[in-house]
Parts: sequence; structure tokens; C-alpha cells
Amino acid sequence: MTRLFRQPGPRSGASRPTLAGAVLASVLLVELASCVTQGFLSPLLKALTDLLRVTAAELNWIGVVSLVAGAVFTPVLSRLGNHHGHPASSG
Repeated sequence: MTRLFRQPGPRSGASRPTLAGAVLASVLLVELASCVTQGFLSPLLKALTDLLRVTAAELNWIGVVSLVAGAVFTPVLSRLGNHHGHPASSG
């Protein structure tokens, strides 16, 4: 019986992608999305007031909702990460 997936031996020098690389890539993607969102929101506020026919004060609720969502979901996601992720190393 032939194997479809060959496992590299300990001396072959071939390395497989690790979970750390996937985590780093996902964190980088989230940070880039956050940067784009925060960087483009301020210049778009004037265009959004005209497009949505709302006042600037009403449109400021977008910023308020963003900040509240961050304040609410940061501890929730941290707790989920602690519960389902790897235990913290002490050392």
C-alpha cells in the first residue's frame, strides 16, 4: 500500500508550516483591515453625510458604535482565547 502523504523524516530538513505562521498571518490581516477602516473613515464622513442625508452629529454614532463594540468584544474574545487556546506559559 502506498502512502499518499509522505511524512518527512527527522533528518530531511523539510519543515511544515506551523500554526504560529497562520496566527501571525491572521493577526496581520486583522491589523491591516483595522488600519484601512480607521484611516478611511474620517475623510469619508463628509461624503457619508451627503449620501445618507444625516447630520454630522448623527453620523458620529458610527464612531461611538465602533468604540463600544471594541470595549465589549475585547474581553469576550480574550476570555474565549484563554478558554479555547493554548495555556499561558509561566516563565
